[in-house]
Amino acid sequence: MTSLLPESMVSGSPVNGIVTAASDYHDATLAVAQLAAEMQHVSLGGVLFFCSAEYDLDTLGAALSD
Repeated sequence: MTSLLPESMVSGSPVNGIVTAASDYHDATLAVAQLAAEMQHVSLGGVLFFCSAEYDLDTLGAALSD
């Protein structure tokens, strides 16, 4: 199945040095693990992170710290 999103918004596709990642997991720990796996990059300079307020933010914060 092909994506309806522009290539620059497809998870893991580097465009102009920008890598995007997304997760559909409802479990915060699994979502963070998926994002981390998709964002492996040797020269990662920063991360802009958005999430649903429905996540348990304490669990999400701990997973992001790990």
